[in-house]
Amino acid sequence: MISISREYQKLRKSDFSVSMEEVKQPLSVFLYWCIPAILSVYFVKWLDGKGPANYLQTAIEQGVGPILWNTLACFGLILMSFSFAFPRNQLLSDAASTLLKNVYAIGCLSFGLLLGQFLTLIPEIHGQIEVWRFWILVPLSGYLLFVIFVLNFVVWYLSYLVGWGSRYNLKLRQLNWVVRSFVSFSFAGIVFLLLWIEQDSQLVP
Repeated sequence: MISISREYQKLRKSDFSVSMEEVKQPLSVFLYWCIPAILSVYFVKWLDGKGPANYLQTAIEQGVGPILWNTLACFGLILMSFSFAFPRNQLLSDAASTLLKNVYAIGCLSFGLLLGQFLTLIPEIHGQIEVWRFWILVPLSGYLLFVIFVLNFVVWYLSYLVGWGSRYNLKLRQLNWVVRSFVSFSFAGIVFLLLWIEQDSQLVP
C-alpha cells in the first residue's frame, strides 16, 4: 500500500533551500516596484487636490485593493498544484512559476502604496488622537505591513519551488504518481473552494 508520508520522506531540506544569491532577485523586484509606489503616494499628497490628484488617488486606491492579487494568487496556486501531479511538464511548471512571480510583483506594488499611505498618515494622526492610542495603532499597523510583506514573499518562494528544473521539481519526479495526483488535486480543490468562498463574501451586501 502506498504511503503519502513515506513518499514525502524522500524530500530533503535541501530541496526547499534558497541561496542568498537567489534571494537577491526578488528583493530587487521589491525595490523596483515598492519605491516608485511610495513616491507616487507622496506626490499625490504634495499635489494637495490640484491637477490630476483625484485621478491619481483613485488609481492608488485601486492598486491597494486585494481582489486582483487574491484572484491571480489562487490561479497560480491551482497551476502549481497541477504541476505537482505533472512535474515533467515544463509548460505547466513555467506557467505556474511565471504567474506567481507576477503576483509577487503586483504584491510589491500594493505593499509600496500601503506603506506610502501609512507613512503619510502618521504625521496627520499624531497629536489628533490620544498618545496611548497612537503608540498602539502605529506598531500594530507596522506589524500588519510586515505580515503582508512576508505573505507576498511566500508567493515568490512558491514560484521558485515550482520552477522548471528546481531541486524540488526534480525530486517530485521521483515520487509515486498516485501520491502526487492525490495531493495535487486535493490542494487544487481547497484553493478553488477558498476562491469560491471569497467570491460569495464579496457579494454579501
